[in-house]
Amino acid sequence: GPGLRATALILAANSLIADGQSDYVKQYLWTGDSSKYNGGAIKFDLDYVVEGYDSSTCDLWEEIRDPDFFWNRATMKKAMLVGASFADQMGDADSAATYTATMTEINSTLYSAHFNGDFVQECSARTR
Repeated sequence: GPGLRATALILAANSLIADGQSDYVKQYLWTGDSSKYNGGAIKFDLDYVVEGYDSSTCDLWEEIRDPDFFWNRATMKKAMLVGASFADQMGDADSAATYTATMTEINSTLYSAHFNGDFVQECSARTR
């Protein structure tokens, strides 16, 4: 999903920047302008997570729909964490603050909603 893709693209973007290819990153991955490629592939995915992290999704096997799958939330939390750092690196303090706030929201229920004291459950809809 978008959280995993954003995290992977941030890793790639950091490698490109380290290799002197920051122009490519600024042209396609983080444009800083929502009218150009929706802000870039990374920003587009991170903003999608911000807007929809609590929307109903399906599990890996598409058997159950639920708004709160542990694995989805864990990947989205990671994306917000590295996304905030990357946004700062790209000079976008407003997006960094938004991603940090969203990560805090996701984190506030990550374990309380999924850990029952003995094990982590995927979601409340999965009873087996």
